[in-house]
Amino acid sequence: MKATYLTLAALTLLVTGCARKDEIEDCLGSCTTVTGRLVTSDGQQALPNTTVEAEWHYGAPFPQGKTKARTTSDANGNYRLTFFVKDEELAEGFFVINYLANKQDFYVIGEPSQAIHKIKRDTTYRLSDYLIPRKAFVRLSITNPAAVSTNYFASSFNNSYGTSIAFNPQSLGGGSLISWAGLPLENPLPIAGDLPIIVRSFKDKNGITERTIDSLFIPAGTTANYTVTY
Repeated sequence: MKATYLTLAALTLLVTGCARKDEIEDCLGSCTTVTGRLVTSDGQQALPNTTVEAEWHYGAPFPQGKTKARTTSDANGNYRLTFFVKDEELAEGFFVINYLANKQDFYVIGEPSQAIHKIKRDTTYRLSDYLIPRKAFVRLSITNPAAVSTNYFASSFNNSYGTSIAFNPQSLGGGSLISWAGLPLENPLPIAGDLPIIVRSFKDKNGITERTIDSLFIPAGTTANYTVTY
């Protein structure tokens, strides 16, 4: 059996209006195998007991999804999916590996997943490790909200997520972008827990754009306060 090793970027799928159905069958030969590992916290801690699905996405303009295999990550976060790719699945669409983490306990952006394009039979794909942080919360407040009504003032919360596991202070993404002119309706705001978070803020003041950088670390399951002044 051939082995293919992939490093894939995280994929957030828009599934509104996507019809789904199961077609899970035993593979009796020429099987395609997908393996990988789910992690949490600092990227070194395993994420066990999480459902992982292989799904074929096809059809336009109304996409459909067909579940081909399903498993659960083991105590070390490892998973293994095996399925047979049919002729029509080779010819059209692509495959998605979905990670169905518990959204009450974990900080989830969209649908955590990785994609495989131009999939082959009788091939093993080793996907990149995938980080899903535990959930924490941050309570946002601004001391002088009236001053922001006609000025730009925003902050982005940036942290490791998905296949971007190693912490990099220069990284962008992995968290929310908020405007201090109108705080989110969900406040405290869900945020990645047990991870370093870089907060980048931008404000327009007297015709000059000011940029500041701050940092946060919030233990999972807890709430921290974050207050700014324009």
